[in-house]
Amino acid sequence: MGEPVRGTCEDFRKFFLAFADAAKYPDETVQLFLEQALLFVSDRDGCILQLGKVKRKAAVLYAAAHLYALYLNTTDGGSSYGGQGGMAASTTIGSVSVSMIPPPTSKQYYYFWNQTPYGTSLMVLLRSRVPCGIYYGGISQRELRGQNL
Repeated sequence: MGEPVRGTCEDFRKFFLAFADAAKYPDETVQLFLEQALLFVSDRDGCILQLGKVKRKAAVLYAAAHLYALYLNTTDGGSSYGGQGGMAASTTIGSVSVSMIPPPTSKQYYYFWNQTPYGTSLMVLLRSRVPCGIYYGGISQRELRGQNL
Protein backbone atom coordinates (compact mmCIF):
# COMPACT_ATOMS: atom_id res chain seq x y z
CA MET A 1 0.00 0.00 0.00
CA GLY A 2 2.96 2.37 0.32
CA GLU A 3 3.88 5.09 2.73
CA PRO A 4 1.29 7.71 3.71
CA VAL A 5 1.53 11.00 1.85
CA ARG A 6 0.68 14.13 3.80
CA GLY A 7 0.61 17.74 2.77
CA THR A 8 2.11 20.42 5.00
CA CYS A 9 1.13 24.05 5.44
CA GLU A 10 4.25 24.98 3.47
CA ASP A 11 3.24 22.65 0.61
CA PHE A 12 -0.27 24.10 0.67
CA ARG A 13 0.93 27.71 0.44
CA LYS A 14 3.39 26.89 -2.38
CA PHE A 15 0.75 24.98 -4.34
CA PHE A 16 -1.98 27.63 -3.89
CA LEU A 17 -0.65 31.17 -3.98
CA ALA A 18 -4.12 32.50 -3.17
CA PHE A 19 -3.58 31.12 0.36
CA ALA A 20 0.00 32.41 0.70
CA ASP A 21 -0.83 35.10 3.29
CA ALA A 22 -0.22 33.38 6.64
CA ALA A 23 -1.86 36.24 8.54
CA LYS A 24 -5.10 35.89 6.56
CA TYR A 25 -4.96 32.06 6.41
CA PRO A 26 -3.34 30.87 9.68
CA ASP A 27 -1.32 27.66 9.80
CA GLU A 28 -3.71 26.16 12.37
CA THR A 29 -6.65 26.57 9.99
CA VAL A 30 -4.71 25.27 7.00
CA GLN A 31 -3.67 22.23 9.05
CA LEU A 32 -7.28 21.61 10.04
CA PHE A 33 -8.35 21.49 6.38
CA LEU A 34 -5.37 19.29 5.46
CA GLU A 35 -6.59 16.81 8.08
CA GLN A 36 -10.18 17.05 6.82
CA ALA A 37 -8.99 16.40 3.27
CA LEU A 38 -7.86 12.95 4.40
CA LEU A 39 -11.52 12.10 5.01
CA PHE A 40 -12.08 12.45 1.26
CA VAL A 41 -8.73 11.39 -0.24
CA SER A 42 -6.68 8.56 1.23
CA ASP A 43 -3.08 9.31 2.06
CA ARG A 44 -2.07 5.88 0.66
CA ASP A 45 -2.35 4.24 -2.73
CA GLY A 46 -4.85 1.39 -2.77
CA CYS A 47 -5.50 -1.47 -5.13
CA ILE A 48 -8.06 0.51 -7.17
CA LEU A 49 -6.55 3.97 -7.44
CA GLN A 50 -2.79 4.25 -7.88
CA LEU A 51 -1.72 7.89 -7.88
CA GLY A 52 1.86 7.76 -6.65
CA LYS A 53 3.36 10.21 -4.16
CA VAL A 54 3.31 13.40 -6.22
CA LYS A 55 -0.26 13.09 -7.53
CA ARG A 56 -1.59 11.78 -4.22
CA LYS A 57 -0.11 14.80 -2.40
CA ALA A 58 -1.66 17.07 -5.03
CA ALA A 59 -5.03 15.34 -4.53
CA VAL A 60 -4.86 15.89 -0.76
CA LEU A 61 -3.90 19.54 -1.28
CA TYR A 62 -6.71 20.09 -3.81
CA ALA A 63 -9.25 18.55 -1.43
CA ALA A 64 -8.00 20.74 1.44
CA ALA A 65 -8.15 23.88 -0.71
CA HIS A 66 -11.68 22.97 -1.84
CA LEU A 67 -12.86 22.50 1.74
CA TYR A 68 -11.16 25.72 2.83
CA ALA A 69 -12.75 27.65 -0.06
CA LEU A 70 -16.20 26.31 0.86
CA TYR A 71 -15.57 27.37 4.45
CA LEU A 72 -14.55 30.86 3.31
CA ASN A 73 -17.70 31.07 1.24
CA THR A 74 -19.83 30.51 4.32
CA THR A 75 -17.89 32.97 6.47
CA ASP A 76 -17.46 35.92 4.09
CA GLY A 77 -21.01 36.21 2.84
CA GLY A 78 -20.60 33.95 -0.17
CA SER A 79 -18.52 36.30 -2.26
CA SER A 80 -15.56 33.97 -2.86
CA TYR A 81 -16.92 30.82 -4.47
CA GLY A 82 -20.14 29.22 -5.69
CA GLY A 83 -21.54 28.23 -2.32
CA GLN A 84 -23.42 25.12 -1.27
CA GLY A 85 -26.88 26.58 -1.65
CA GLY A 86 -26.76 26.65 -5.43
CA MET A 87 -27.31 29.49 -7.86
CA ALA A 88 -30.07 32.00 -7.34
CA ALA A 89 -32.81 31.94 -10.00
CA SER A 90 -34.60 35.01 -8.68
CA THR A 91 -34.40 37.36 -5.73
CA THR A 92 -36.63 39.90 -4.05
CA ILE A 93 -35.33 42.41 -1.56
CA GLY A 94 -38.59 43.68 -0.01
CA SER A 95 -39.90 40.83 2.22
CA VAL A 96 -36.83 38.76 1.19
CA SER A 97 -37.63 36.07 -1.37
CA VAL A 98 -34.98 33.85 -2.97
CA SER A 99 -35.43 30.87 -5.25
CA MET A 100 -32.59 28.58 -6.20
CA ILE A 101 -31.79 26.63 -9.35
CA PRO A 102 -31.35 22.92 -8.67
CA PRO A 103 -27.78 21.66 -8.95
CA PRO A 104 -26.67 21.62 -12.61
CA THR A 105 -25.75 17.94 -12.43
CA SER A 106 -27.70 14.84 -11.54
CA LYS A 107 -24.99 13.65 -9.15
CA GLN A 108 -24.52 15.48 -5.87
CA TYR A 109 -20.97 14.16 -5.76
CA TYR A 110 -20.05 16.12 -8.89
CA TYR A 111 -21.92 19.17 -7.67
CA PHE A 112 -20.07 19.16 -4.35
CA TRP A 113 -16.64 19.02 -5.95
CA ASN A 114 -17.42 21.44 -8.80
CA GLN A 115 -18.27 24.33 -6.49
CA THR A 116 -14.67 25.55 -6.49
CA PRO A 117 -11.84 25.43 -9.01
CA TYR A 118 -9.87 23.32 -6.52
CA GLY A 119 -12.54 20.64 -6.36
CA THR A 120 -12.87 20.61 -10.14
CA SER A 121 -9.10 20.17 -10.44
CA LEU A 122 -9.26 17.27 -7.99
CA MET A 123 -11.97 15.58 -10.07
CA VAL A 124 -9.93 15.97 -13.25
CA LEU A 125 -6.86 14.54 -11.52
CA LEU A 126 -8.77 11.52 -10.18
CA ARG A 127 -10.60 10.87 -13.44
CA SER A 128 -7.31 10.88 -15.33
CA ARG A 129 -6.17 7.96 -13.20
CA VAL A 130 -9.34 5.85 -13.70
CA PRO A 131 -10.17 6.34 -17.39
CA CYS A 132 -12.12 3.13 -17.91
CA GLY A 133 -14.39 1.94 -15.09
CA ILE A 134 -14.06 -0.23 -12.06
CA TYR A 135 -16.01 -3.44 -11.53
CA TYR A 136 -17.61 -4.08 -8.13
CA GLY A 137 -19.15 -7.24 -6.75
CA GLY A 138 -19.05 -10.91 -7.66
CA ILE A 139 -20.19 -12.55 -10.88
CA SER A 140 -23.92 -12.42 -10.14
CA GLN A 141 -23.95 -8.77 -9.06
CA ARG A 142 -21.12 -7.30 -11.09
CA GLU A 143 -21.55 -3.60 -11.78
CA LEU A 144 -19.42 -1.27 -13.87
CA ARG A 145 -18.88 2.07 -12.22
CA GLY A 146 -16.99 3.78 -14.97
CA GLN A 147 -16.56 7.53 -15.01
CA ASN A 148 -18.12 7.89 -11.55
CA LEU A 149 -15.16 9.67 -10.07
